[in-house]
Amino acid sequence: MSRWLSAVLVLFLLGLGGCFRHGNTGVGAGYSRFGDREFGGRYAGFVKSPIEHIIAETPEPIIVRRIGGIIRSEGGEWPAWVEVIFEIRGPGTVTKIRGVLADQQGRFKMGSLPSGSYSFKATANGWQSVVGTIIVSKDAKPGQVDLLMPLGR
Repeated sequence: MSRWLSAVLVLFLLGLGGCFRHGNTGVGAGYSRFGDREFGGRYAGFVKSPIEHIIAETPEPIIVRRIGGIIRSEGGEWPAWVEVIFEIRGPGTVTKIRGVLADQQGRFKMGSLPSGSYSFKATANGWQSVVGTIIVSKDAKPGQVDLLMPLGR
């Protein structure tokens, strides 16, 4: 893909959804957060894409020593021009939400977190959001979170 076409595509996508500010400070232009009543409060506080309409759920909890990994699209790699937000809430009933942006290859890493069960949500404009449970355990086998985000058809 030519650099010119890549630049045009990036500008187009940014126009659709704005950007997410780095760190835990909040969401950028175009994004909002789920309220307490939406989906029974299950996703309360998580980022909501302005065009989000499908939320996929992982069937089983993901068990890891540390929260970090990779997010892929159906084509295998993550498109470098699309920002993906990865957030967790927990452990357990703790309502604090922490979020990071994945890099241009879809990789993300969160700081050291206490053992326990966390809810997670991965969000990107144009893709189905993915939610589920991550269990952080010192006894887990070495590994990483590996998420597939289908296009939001």
